[in-house]
Amino acid sequence: MSLAAFDAFCRHLCEALGQAPPDSRARDDASAAISITYREVSLVLAPSGSPFMPQVTLLVDFGEVPEHEQAEVYPALLQANFMMLEGGAPSFSLHPATARVTYQITFSLEQADPRVWCGALDGIVDAVLEWRETRCLPGPSSQADVPHAGAQTLRA
Repeated sequence: MSLAAFDAFCRHLCEALGQAPPDSRARDDASAAISITYREVSLVLAPSGSPFMPQVTLLVDFGEVPEHEQAEVYPALLQANFMMLEGGAPSFSLHPATARVTYQITFSLEQADPRVWCGALDGIVDAVLEWRETRCLPGPSSQADVPHAGAQTLRA
Protein backbone atom coordinates (compact mmCIF):
# COMPACT_ATOMS: atom_id res chain seq x y z
CA MET A 1 0.00 0.00 0.00
CA SER A 2 1.18 3.46 -0.76
CA LEU A 3 1.79 5.31 2.47
CA ALA A 4 1.08 8.52 0.57
CA ALA A 5 -2.44 7.30 -0.35
CA PHE A 6 -3.09 6.28 3.27
CA ASP A 7 -1.80 9.63 4.52
CA ALA A 8 -4.00 11.50 2.01
CA PHE A 9 -7.09 9.55 3.12
CA CYS A 10 -6.31 10.23 6.80
CA ARG A 11 -5.65 13.92 6.13
CA HIS A 12 -8.95 14.35 4.26
CA LEU A 13 -10.86 12.37 6.90
CA CYS A 14 -9.43 14.51 9.71
CA GLU A 15 -10.31 17.68 7.82
CA ALA A 16 -13.88 16.40 7.31
CA LEU A 17 -14.08 15.67 11.06
CA GLY A 18 -12.79 19.15 11.92
CA GLN A 19 -9.60 17.68 13.35
CA ALA A 20 -6.06 18.81 12.73
CA PRO A 21 -4.52 16.41 10.22
CA PRO A 22 -1.94 14.10 11.77
CA ASP A 23 1.69 14.94 11.13
CA SER A 24 3.00 11.91 9.25
CA ARG A 25 6.54 13.08 9.98
CA ALA A 26 5.88 12.62 13.71
CA ARG A 27 5.46 8.86 13.27
CA ASP A 28 8.41 6.55 13.52
CA ASP A 29 9.15 4.33 10.53
CA ALA A 30 7.77 1.25 12.29
CA SER A 31 4.22 2.54 12.54
CA ALA A 32 2.17 4.09 9.80
CA ALA A 33 -0.96 4.07 11.99
CA ILE A 34 -2.51 7.29 13.17
CA SER A 35 -4.48 7.86 16.32
CA ILE A 36 -7.05 10.59 16.84
CA THR A 37 -9.59 11.42 19.50
CA TYR A 38 -12.95 12.41 18.09
CA ARG A 39 -15.74 13.44 20.47
CA GLU A 40 -13.88 11.76 23.36
CA VAL A 41 -13.52 8.44 21.50
CA SER A 42 -10.10 7.08 20.49
CA LEU A 43 -9.81 6.01 16.86
CA VAL A 44 -6.82 4.31 15.25
CA LEU A 45 -6.43 4.06 11.47
CA ALA A 46 -3.79 1.67 10.15
CA PRO A 47 -2.86 0.68 6.62
CA SER A 48 -3.50 -2.98 5.84
CA GLY A 49 -4.01 -5.22 2.85
CA SER A 50 -1.46 -5.39 0.07
CA PRO A 51 -0.17 -3.12 -2.70
CA PHE A 52 -2.70 -4.81 -5.02
CA MET A 53 -5.61 -4.43 -2.58
CA PRO A 54 -4.88 -1.49 -0.25
CA GLN A 55 -7.08 -1.42 2.83
CA VAL A 56 -7.44 0.54 6.03
CA THR A 57 -8.22 -0.98 9.41
CA LEU A 58 -10.19 1.19 11.82
CA LEU A 59 -10.03 0.40 15.54
CA VAL A 60 -12.53 2.16 17.81
CA ASP A 61 -12.09 2.09 21.58
CA PHE A 62 -15.49 1.36 23.10
CA GLY A 63 -14.04 1.27 26.61
CA GLU A 64 -13.64 -0.99 29.57
CA VAL A 65 -16.30 -3.22 31.03
CA PRO A 66 -16.61 -3.15 34.82
CA GLU A 67 -16.07 -6.61 36.30
CA HIS A 68 -19.64 -6.81 37.63
CA GLU A 69 -21.02 -6.28 34.06
CA GLN A 70 -18.75 -8.69 32.17
CA ALA A 71 -21.05 -11.72 32.51
CA GLU A 72 -23.76 -9.84 30.59
CA VAL A 73 -21.73 -7.66 28.24
CA TYR A 74 -19.27 -10.19 26.79
CA PRO A 75 -21.96 -12.63 25.56
CA ALA A 76 -23.89 -9.69 24.03
CA LEU A 77 -20.77 -8.64 22.10
CA LEU A 78 -20.23 -12.21 20.88
CA GLN A 79 -23.86 -12.28 19.74
CA ALA A 80 -23.34 -8.96 17.94
CA ASN A 81 -20.33 -10.48 16.14
CA PHE A 82 -22.44 -13.44 15.08
CA MET A 83 -25.23 -11.18 13.80
CA MET A 84 -22.68 -9.26 11.71
CA LEU A 85 -21.22 -12.39 10.08
CA GLU A 86 -20.57 -11.43 6.47
CA GLY A 87 -17.49 -10.81 4.41
CA GLY A 88 -15.93 -7.52 5.43
CA ALA A 89 -18.11 -7.23 8.51
CA PRO A 90 -16.92 -5.35 11.57
CA SER A 91 -16.30 -7.18 14.82
CA PHE A 92 -15.85 -6.61 18.52
CA SER A 93 -12.88 -7.88 20.50
CA LEU A 94 -10.98 -7.27 23.69
CA HIS A 95 -7.74 -5.42 23.11
CA PRO A 96 -4.99 -7.82 24.25
CA ALA A 97 -2.93 -5.10 25.97
CA THR A 98 -5.73 -3.14 27.66
CA ALA A 99 -8.72 -5.55 27.92
CA ARG A 100 -10.90 -2.73 26.57
CA VAL A 101 -13.70 -3.48 24.12
CA THR A 102 -12.54 -2.62 20.61
CA TYR A 103 -14.60 -2.37 17.43
CA GLN A 104 -12.65 -3.22 14.29
CA ILE A 105 -13.45 -2.90 10.62
CA THR A 106 -11.28 -3.14 7.51
CA PHE A 107 -12.26 -1.41 4.30
CA SER A 108 -10.91 -0.75 0.83
CA LEU A 109 -8.80 2.38 0.60
CA GLU A 110 -9.52 2.74 -3.11
CA GLN A 111 -13.28 2.98 -2.53
CA ALA A 112 -13.13 5.00 0.70
CA ASP A 113 -14.61 8.47 0.56
CA PRO A 114 -13.47 10.50 3.59
CA ARG A 115 -16.73 12.52 3.63
CA VAL A 116 -18.81 9.32 3.75
CA TRP A 117 -16.58 7.93 6.49
CA CYS A 118 -16.98 11.18 8.42
CA GLY A 119 -20.73 10.53 8.62
CA ALA A 120 -20.18 6.87 9.47
CA LEU A 121 -17.79 7.83 12.28
CA ASP A 122 -20.42 10.14 13.74
CA GLY A 123 -22.81 7.17 13.91
CA ILE A 124 -20.13 4.90 15.37
CA VAL A 125 -19.12 7.48 17.98
CA ASP A 126 -22.80 8.00 18.89
CA ALA A 127 -23.02 4.22 19.44
CA VAL A 128 -19.83 4.22 21.54
CA LEU A 129 -21.07 7.05 23.76
CA GLU A 130 -24.46 5.35 24.21
CA TRP A 131 -22.76 2.02 24.95
CA ARG A 132 -20.50 3.60 27.58
CA GLU A 133 -23.60 4.87 29.39
CA THR A 134 -25.95 1.91 28.94
CA ARG A 135 -23.85 -1.06 27.72
CA CYS A 136 -26.53 -1.46 25.02
CA LEU A 137 -25.80 -1.25 21.32
CA PRO A 138 -28.20 0.59 19.01
CA GLY A 139 -31.12 -1.44 17.73
CA PRO A 140 -32.03 -1.94 14.07
CA SER A 141 -33.92 1.35 13.91
CA SER A 142 -30.79 3.35 14.81
CA GLN A 143 -28.12 1.45 12.94
CA ALA A 144 -24.77 3.07 12.28
CA ASP A 145 -24.23 3.03 8.54
CA VAL A 146 -20.76 1.62 7.89
CA PRO A 147 -19.77 2.22 4.26
CA HIS A 148 -18.24 -0.55 2.17
CA ALA A 149 -18.82 -3.22 4.81
CA GLY A 150 -20.77 -6.41 4.46
CA ALA A 151 -22.80 -5.76 7.59
CA GLN A 152 -24.46 -2.40 8.04
CA THR A 153 -25.07 -2.52 11.78
CA LEU A 154 -23.63 -2.23 15.25
CA ARG A 155 -26.55 -3.92 16.96
CA ALA A 156 -26.33 -6.76 19.42
